[in-house]
Amino acid sequence: MKMNLPSLVAFVALTLGGSLDANAGFVDVNLAGWKALGAFDASDDSENTRLVIDLGQSATITGFEYSNLRLTTSGDSWFSEFVISVNNTGNTQWLDWRPSTTEAGGSLGPISGSFGGTTGQGGPYGAGGPFTLIDGRILVTTYLSYFIDPVGVTVQSGNLRVNFIPEPATYAMVAFGLVCLAGLAGVRRSQQSNS
Repeated sequence: MKMNLPSLVAFVALTLGGSLDANAGFVDVNLAGWKALGAFDASDDSENTRLVIDLGQSATITGFEYSNLRLTTSGDSWFSEFVISVNNTGNTQWLDWRPSTTEAGGSLGPISGSFGGTTGQGGPYGAGGPFTLIDGRILVTTYLSYFIDPVGVTVQSGNLRVNFIPEPATYAMVAFGLVCLAGLAGVRRSQQSNS
């Protein structure tokens, strides 16, 4: 099948449009071994496991999902104290969620759910909402909402998927490329008609 340049431009636009779906961006984090031993502390959160991930400037964090989460508590900690948190690195915007509202300790799981999930899938703690990254990085951490316990919660296994919309520059580059292709098609057509 032979395609002329305008058809090729349209085909590429439709193909890229489909693959650049607003919900297509995500990053997976293996939570196995993560610990929540204290409160969230922006200046020194050494008690809790944390990870900084670079997603690209101006990416928008839209939510997260957790799956196959298995938790164990120690001492007097309860499952309802365990919080998964996705923040900007300035700690001024966040998505915080308790995977369980169970006010007991021991072992729990596997459980799955999402930020803002339905009843029975945990509950908000500090909640928050979608936010756009300025420096392109997110801080993923776990912490205890009720932090006077000298003990904590350990993740035995589980996965966290952080969903994001890629930075607008990605879309701008694709649009620029398509405009260039269309311009080349116009130049070629003009040269052919002058010949």
